[in-house]
Amino acid sequence: AADSKTNAAVYREVAVEVRLRGDQTTLLGWLATLQSPEKFQAIKQLELEIDAKAKEKTPQALCNLVLARWFKPEAGFQP
Repeated sequence: AADSKTNAAVYREVAVEVRLRGDQTTLLGWLATLQSPEKFQAIKQLELEIDAKAKEKTPQALCNLVLARWFKPEAGFQP
């Protein structure tokens, strides 16, 4: 277990903050695809609310999120 912690420490995290507004069903479906251990990515922060002022016929949502992805260091990298 100690070895896996050592290896995890050298991975590089890149995070982006995203603000979205759109069709609630589409937005929720897209969000579900982001959380992916296989791709080494995760939603670190999420704020989601229904847009009560929307004029569209389908429910709309507002979303703020921070998405992070971890990358393996290049060969020869020394922390």
